[in-house]
Amino acid sequence: PTRVTTTGAAGYGQVMRTPSPLLLALATALAACESSSTESIACPAIVKPALVLRVLDRDTGAPLATGTTAIATEGAWSQPFRGPFGTVTDTLSYPFSAADERPGTYVVEVRTPGYATLTIRNVTARRGQCGVNTVQVTARLSRAAN
Repeated sequence: PTRVTTTGAAGYGQVMRTPSPLLLALATALAACESSSTESIACPAIVKPALVLRVLDRDTGAPLATGTTAIATEGAWSQPFRGPFGTVTDTLSYPFSAADERPGTYVVEVRTPGYATLTIRNVTARRGQCGVNTVQVTARLSRAAN
């Protein structure tokens, strides 16, 4: 909503529209996103994962989490994916995440009991204006051959 302010005697004169504080905050935030790279911007103080992983059954689309292990690797560096409470295995909490604030090109390996291991190569997370741009990865696992 806007506030209308009138000036002059008996309500006559110039009409001025003043944007609400919410609109001013939104306009300021949008202007910061479009600013040149030499200007400073305010970034939120949060740590973002480079990779977020969902693990699904290829045939049913059902989420697979219990017993799942997943590792992100870039060169000699590697890190297990973790759930929201710090663990990947034996939890139904998903999605999993890895590589906090670490841009790079990764190999993601996913293992779940009863399913074939899946390796996904060339998963690239780039640095954004306010930290890493998170990449959503979906692993669709096939049941293991008996």
